[in-house]
Amino acid sequence: MSEVRLAILGSHPVTYRVPLYQALSNEPGLDALVVYGDDYGVRPRKSRWGVDDFVWQMPMTDGYRHVFVPNRAPKPDPSNFFGKVNPGLWRALGDFDPHAVLISGYAGVYQLQSFAGAWLSRRKVLYTADTNVLGDRGGVRGRVRSAMLRSLYRGVDVFLSPGTRANEHYAAHGVPASKIVRFPLAVDNAAFRAAAERLAPSRETIRAKWNIPANRACVLSVSRLTPWKNVDAILEAAVGVPEAHVLIVGSGPEESALRAKASSLLPGRHTFAGFLNIDAIAEAYVAADVYALASHYEPWGLTVNEAMNFGLPLVLSDRVGAAADLVRPGDTGEVFPAGDAGAFRAALGRVVQRLDGDRVGVASRVRADVDRYSVAAQVMGLREGLAAIGL
Repeated sequence: MSEVRLAILGSHPVTYRVPLYQALSNEPGLDALVVYGDDYGVRPRKSRWGVDDFVWQMPMTDGYRHVFVPNRAPKPDPSNFFGKVNPGLWRALGDFDPHAVLISGYAGVYQLQSFAGAWLSRRKVLYTADTNVLGDRGGVRGRVRSAMLRSLYRGVDVFLSPGTRANEHYAAHGVPASKIVRFPLAVDNAAFRAAAERLAPSRETIRAKWNIPANRACVLSVSRLTPWKNVDAILEAAVGVPEAHVLIVGSGPEESALRAKASSLLPGRHTFAGFLNIDAIAEAYVAADVYALASHYEPWGLTVNEAMNFGLPLVLSDRVGAAADLVRPGDTGEVFPAGDAGAFRAALGRVVQRLDGDRVGVASRVRADVDRYSVAAQVMGLREGLAAIGL
């Protein structure tokens, strides 16, 4: 086959996928078309972070072939199951006539339309998602979901898996290891490294802007401020680590309560930076010394990848999908049981103490670890997946 046509069925433009699509546009023998079901992040719209007229501050559609299929949902919302309804999807697929389709996730009308269109036209299906064993549930709802997924997965030819927890999920749902290919979740490592180098001379100025004392270890968390992100646990853990200053980046429904709690628990030792777009987020990572994510459930946590490009050691709950693959306890970070306040406090204390030792060495090892989670590795995984189905 001289050229493989691959349709990538993307819900909407996502920052961490754009570098992959741009890389695929330069792959010899591959003609990739990204088919979007919504233009969220490209045209101004109120965001789920509460930002009015939100758009990503980076070129989201440059450098790769793409098409937007009109979204006819009554209330367009890419995060809602019924928020993307695209009657023109099948026609778009027919016009492109791909040899295979790559579908991301299952939790939406758009994704189920994608599966149906691929199966009815007898095209090969590659599937990727950050769904993992940490999200598998018991009870009646869990059994119903599991049965549905087993049925759906039988129609997938190759699974592009981000890591350990996803592999465990697929195994639990009857997917043979022979159908699973490594496809690491990644951010644009080169862009974040360049930002780190550019901003390094301004580190103290940036910290001063956010009232972070020079003699404090800045513990950063970047997340939407919702209960399941468990940001209040970071504030509580820092109480027992007097060297720590907590920097919270993000907004959401819990913001007022968290600000009040921080004022009570950590007077003079916390900063809320609010929501920062992609062009400003690097400043927070440069200001920080440690990255913490305490979520009750986090399918992966790409902010972890971002932080690692700045050489930040990690403190993650064991309910963060990335923890099993990106943390080397005792060296590049620590993992603690979600909900265990004492274990979290101790883990944070150990990481902060290590900053006084081999800080440069730890930062170097952190960056080396995230190098394995790159756009180049994703391209390699996709190529392997296509080869596995004869393309």
